Amino acid sequence: MALAAVFMVSRERPRTAVPLRDERGDVRAGASSRPSGDDPNAHPASLSAAETEADDQAQVRARLDEWLAAQNRGDYEAYAAFYVPGARASRRTDDRILSFERQPWLDDRRLLFGKGVKAGIESISMRFVPDGVVVSFVEKVADGAQQGEAHRELKWTRENGQWRIAREEEGPVAGEGENCCGD
Repeated sequence: MALAAVFMVSRERPRTAVPLRDERGDVRAGASSRPSGDDPNAHPASLSAAETEADDQAQVRARLDEWLAAQNRGDYEAYAAFYVPGARASRRTDDRILSFERQPWLDDRRLLFGKGVKAGIESISMRFVPDGVVVSFVEKVADGAQQGEAHRELKWTRENGQWRIAREEEGPVAGEGENCCGD
């Protein structure tokens, strides 16, 4: 079963480092706009706020695609590596909320691996929060005979220069103007 995706975010390509120039505009030998400090999460000094946001958006979108691909090929180890050590998750139903720490959540998700479950995502949106990016989408899953859908929110945070998942919330697909996951 082919699952289509509808994108509501920028599809810009990730930016490459821009060479630093001296006061005459000449490229300084061996120089790059990437900071040389200890912060692997820093952006190039030459990027404007809008460019930084677009760069982050493109990077998070690429990581989301990689996360989905790991899930669809049944690569549990690659999938689990997307989650930071202190990640938290929750699953909402009509009458309750189940909360998980990282490993119990991944143990629960592992049950889907090896069953041939395939997922697609649609209605993707992103919003920036002080310590990361929250990506909301509808995930449609199928395992041959059964199909289902859920609303997901993944909070991505940058850790050691790499976007990783710090929080995941799953809930029923909300009606118009509603939000499944409480944010």
